Amino acid sequence: MEYNKILFSYFASATDNIVYNKFSFGYGINYSVNFWREWYRDLGDTVDIPMGDRTTYSNKNLGLTLNSYYKIGKTTYVGIIYRP
Repeated sequence: MEYNKILFSYFASATDNIVYNKFSFGYGINYSVNFWREWYRDLGDTVDIPMGDRTTYSNKNLGLTLNSYYKIGKTTYVGIIYRP
């Protein structure tokens, strides 16, 4: 018997950023959608266990976004995004 799980997520966010020298700080809102599906699969011929139904879950979230970036070079940034 094999357990399988597939996860998929997408999000969109809108932020207001404040730039100070090479640092950028921002806050805003985000919307995310998460999907996951799980199921069992019979791998062997000797075990007579039926395949279970696929179960699908999803949730949608609206929340806060905080970010902070540091500019390296002309077009490269390194940073952290926090979406609780």
